[in-house]
This record gives sequence, C-alpha cells and structure tokens, in this order.
Amino acid sequence: MDGVEFRMANAASEGTERLDGSLHKSIAIQEILGVIEDHPHYNEPLDGPNQGRGVAIGFWDNWGARSSVEINVNSDGTVNLISGSVDLTGSRTTVAMQAADVLEIPFENVKSSMVDTDSISYTDTSAGSRTTMATGLAAVEAARDVLAKLQLEVSDMWSVSLDSVVYSKGVFRTTERKSENITFADLAAKLSGQINGHGNVNVENWAGAGGGTIVDVEVDPETGQVKVLRCTAIQNAGKAIHPGHVEGQMQGGVVQGIGWALYEGYQYDEFGACS
Repeated sequence: MDGVEFRMANAASEGTERLDGSLHKSIAIQEILGVIEDHPHYNEPLDGPNQGRGVAIGFWDNWGARSSVEINVNSDGTVNLISGSVDLTGSRTTVAMQAADVLEIPFENVKSSMVDTDSISYTDTSAGSRTTMATGLAAVEAARDVLAKLQLEVSDMWSVSLDSVVYSKGVFRTTERKSENITFADLAAKLSGQINGHGNVNVENWAGAGGGTIVDVEVDPETGQVKVLRCTAIQNAGKAIHPGHVEGQMQGGVVQGIGWALYEGYQYDEFGACS
C-alpha cells in the first residue's frame, strides 16, 4: 500500500477520541497528507541506486497554562513590555508584535524585555510551544488594559462620556465632539508615563498541530553511510505571528529529526541491557 494512502486511512481527524478520552481538535492531518500526495517531491522518481523515500506525519499537543505581562507607557509614545518568559525562538519579538497590533503603534515602539520570574506575576515554564500563544495572549490583555486606562484619561480630559471615546489607527476621538482628537504619542506625553497595563492569563483551551515530512536518502551499501538528498516539511502552522520564525522552527525540527535518526541511538548487550 502507498505510504500516504496507508496514513490517510488511519490518521486522526477533528473529533477523533484520544487515548486520554479527550477529542482531537482540528489538526489537519488529512489535509497535510493531501499536500504531500500532490507535492512534486513525492511524485518525482528517485534517480539513482540505493536510494529510498520516506514519509512521516506527526502531532504536537501544544500547551497553554499561565503567563503574565506588564506594559508601561513612556512619555515619548513608546512602551516597555515586560514578561517572565524566556526569549526562545524569537518569542521576545512575537510577543511584542501582538502588543503593537492591539495598541496600533509601530512595532519598533515596543521595547520588549524578558525578566526573571521573581520580577513579575507568575509565568509558567517557557516550553511546550506555549510562549507565543499564552504569553502573547497576556500581552494582548495588557495592551487592552493600557487602552482602557488611556480612554478613561481622555474621557476626563475632554469631559465627555467614556462610552464616546473611541480609538483607531493610533488616534483617540470622541463621538460627542468631532473636532477632538489626540494621538497615542501625544497623550502619552501629556500623561508623563504614568499609565501601565497588566495581563494575566491561564489558557485552559488550545489546539495541537500536525506536520508531515518527505525525505529522500541514499545509502552506501559498503560503508552504511547515509546521505540525506532532499527533505520537504509541511506544517499546519495555524496563524503564524512571524512567518520567518515559523520557517526557522521547521528547519530546526528537520535538523533535529536527522540527528535523531542518524546520530543518536542505544546499544544493547547480548542480554538486552543498555550498554
């Protein structure tokens, strides 16, 4: 049976019951297999002796848990973002990007720092593919808290109702007086850096992700040397906050997989004990 066909017949899908009794959310394994099946790499013939092609699919459950972020507004219109996560795989950038998106300010105006966990509210470990999601959501909450406090300041400054204050494209306005407006940076200057926002989240629901890989190898029958000729990785990445970082993760995963397959292993003695 064709390798893709075999996996397609046995792959989990949304609603499939897992070993722990929970149900799979959308992991797109069938869609990934469809991409593999149609990919030129999978359909092109091997062009030499002692060559083989392998296909594999995998799943990562992801994780949510607790994260905290603090955002302080500076008088020059920039903000300081502080989190307790470790800066792995560019997470300092992806977390700052999410805050900048909510605040509608340039990414360059977000100064992101990842501090010791004793310096901020509780943040779980930076592992399990949780930081961009969970700490990112905490950054979103902190940014929303900042905007809520700034809208209250605008309401008091203009003597208008809080409900009338709107924020769009970096500018505060009121529906009560069309002529009134003030930019994020100008308001920050007026307030002299006295606004800060906090985001504390405990993410209890999340979805995993699927991926697939096609690899061509060539084996020297005399020496056993294995040469990787070609590798194509397909990933259900969901919403990629920073596509370049996602591509880097995929490349890193490929290299790690090659290392596992070709360079790591256990040796056992004649009694089956690890030696």
